[in-house]
Amino acid sequence: MTYHYGGYSSKAHFNSYCPPVKSYNPYCPPSHGGFGYKGSFHNYGSSHGIKVNHGKIGHGAYCPPPKPVYKCIIIDFNCNPGKPYYPKPAPKPVPPKHVDPYCPPVEPKPQPQPHPQPQPKPQPQPQPQPKPQPQPKPQPKPNDKDCKDCVDDQNQQNTYGHDDKNPGNIIHVDGSTKDKNGLTNTVGTDKKDTIYGTSGEDVIYGGDGADVIYGGDGNDTLQGGNNGDSLYGQGGKDYLQGGEGNDYLNGGADADIMRGGDGNDVYFVDHKGDEVIEYGNLNGGIDTVRTVIDYTLTDNVEHLFLQGSGNLSGTGNALNNDINGNSGNNHLYGLAGDDCLVGKDGNDYLDGGIGNDVLIGGTGDDTYFFDKGYGRDTIQDESGNDTLQFGKGVSASDVLLSKSGNNLTVSVGNSDSVTIDDWFSGNNHKIENFKFADGSTYEVTGHGDYYSLSAVNSIQQQTQVPSI
Repeated sequence: MTYHYGGYSSKAHFNSYCPPVKSYNPYCPPSHGGFGYKGSFHNYGSSHGIKVNHGKIGHGAYCPPPKPVYKCIIIDFNCNPGKPYYPKPAPKPVPPKHVDPYCPPVEPKPQPQPHPQPQPKPQPQPQPQPKPQPQPKPQPKPNDKDCKDCVDDQNQQNTYGHDDKNPGNIIHVDGSTKDKNGLTNTVGTDKKDTIYGTSGEDVIYGGDGADVIYGGDGNDTLQGGNNGDSLYGQGGKDYLQGGEGNDYLNGGADADIMRGGDGNDVYFVDHKGDEVIEYGNLNGGIDTVRTVIDYTLTDNVEHLFLQGSGNLSGTGNALNNDINGNSGNNHLYGLAGDDCLVGKDGNDYLDGGIGNDVLIGGTGDDTYFFDKGYGRDTIQDESGNDTLQFGKGVSASDVLLSKSGNNLTVSVGNSDSVTIDDWFSGNNHKIENFKFADGSTYEVTGHGDYYSLSAVNSIQQQTQVPSI
């Protein structure tokens, strides 16, 4: 047999023309359709006793070189031609869905995957911590009217003086520059200043703003200005002038002269030679002296506070005074005016003088003094063994007792009286002893609306008239 296949020919021991059923190619095995060379030649030759030459690919099939496209005539076993067969172009190589035992696809060997090497974890590096920067202390807003940031060195509860929490502009006096009289002259700004003088004799003017001025040693002259100033003479005999505003003036250890000027001024007095001067004008304000010595208010000064714990005496003037004691045994005198005397702690002696006064003894065994012409006074007592002492113008026969609500009224003549508040509210508010100038002592007895004085140690017995 002779057949033609894409230009190739071969002869076999079979004289009939019988081309292969399908083009043969190692990549297109018989299982993809038809019989192939193996099926055509081997099966046909065996059935007719024909020896079939075996080609290069096993089982006696001839394997011509593969061609891209082949035109084949399909025949059956009787060599009857069939329809032409045009194979479809081979698709792009893809992995086969199944494995052909005659031509298994060559699978690429899997490449070994590199195993990731463990990477060392980076160690956190210590970060340098920024050093905290010191923050400035918050300063209170300056007060253009008063030096309310100040605290008095002698009384920490005072609202004026000494340690200023808002110093403003700090100025140190230059002691190297002096005038022909040997004085330094310094002028502050129009804002709040804190000015420190030298050990010599300084003249310092604060200017506008609530200034704080320290004179230092030497006989200094300190002048505030238009706003509330704090002036400290310190050592030497100083002259302090507050000017306008609510000023605080503290001359220091020696005998000083202090003038407050307009406004509500506060003076600190610690030397018997200190002189406080207030002018009685309309803008003079309500002025106060704080002292650690016995003191009598000068003209045009309204209030007096005794400081410390010594047994001090405080005396008012013709104005309506507030006079406050300390923790010692104080003698307080109101003189003229409607005064308020407060003894606080200790065994105090309170004499309101002329005017309608309020006498508050506080704790301790206190003595309240009253006489004819004193007006209408009120006693507010808290505790202790207390005494109402009458002057020479009052005898037991001049006294009439009456109840008014919870108060006991002690009348002397037609125009003078002492009202003891809350007498009937408790024993702490009662006055235990009524003493007269002749040395006699009485106590209050009675019930309901009828009360009288009963002699405890009397020179003469006095029968009382019941209250109306």
